[in-house]
Amino acid sequence: MKLLLTIIAVCCFTFAHGQSLKTVKVKSKYLLEQYEVRADNDTLRDGTYRKYLRDGDVLLEEGSYANSRRIGTWTFYNRTGQPELIYNYSTAQVITNNRTTATADTMGIIQLEGKGTTVRLTPPPIYLASTHQISAILSRESRPPMHLHREGITELSYQIAATVSPVGARYRIIASHPDREFRQNAQQWAALAFKDVQWLPGSYEGQPVTAIYLLPAITMHLWAVVR
Repeated sequence: MKLLLTIIAVCCFTFAHGQSLKTVKVKSKYLLEQYEVRADNDTLRDGTYRKYLRDGDVLLEEGSYANSRRIGTWTFYNRTGQPELIYNYSTAQVITNNRTTATADTMGIIQLEGKGTTVRLTPPPIYLASTHQISAILSRESRPPMHLHREGITELSYQIAATVSPVGARYRIIASHPDREFRQNAQQWAALAFKDVQWLPGSYEGQPVTAIYLLPAITMHLWAVVR
C-alpha cells in the first residue's frame, strides 16, 4: 500500500552544537512527523523530534536526534496523553513501561528443547511506538472483504503475532476466518501499522530470546447483506 508523503520545510532556524537547523514536517496517511535537520544538509536529523496522529493532532512520541541517530530519553504516549513508555536510546534502558502487567504481557512463547514453551519473560518484547499509533492505524485500515458481507458473515477478527528476535520482528496473522483475501489484507494492515517500528527483544534468565508477542484482537462487526 503506497503512502502519499508530503514534505513541508518550515523556515524556523535555531542553533545547536554550532549548527544552524531548520524544522521539517512530513505527513503520511495517518501520521505527522516534525523534526529538525541541519540547514546545510537536510538529510541529517539533528535536534528535537515529535510524532503526531494527524486526526486531532494527538502527540504520540517525542525525543531528540544527533547525526540522524536517536539519543537520550524518548517518551511514547497513550491515547489520553499520558506517558506509557520511556526509553533511553543512549543507554539502551527502559526507564518506565506502563504497559507491563503481572499477567499476559509478561508471558512469552519461546523454543525450549525443540518445542514452544510458555515462560515468564523479564522483560517481555517491547515495541518502541505508541500503542495508540498502532491501534489507530489498525482500526482505520481494517475493512472486511465485500464478498464476506454477501455471504452473511456477521463478525470477523484477527490477531497479530509478532515473533521478536534480537535482530528484528516478523508478523503473522491469526484470523477467525480462513478467507485468503482477509488474511492477506490483515498482513498488509500489520505491515503498515508497524512500519519502521523498532522492537526490544524479550529476555529469559538474563539472555535475549526469540519470543512471540500477541497483540490484542481486532474485531469487526459486519451487517449481513440482504439478497
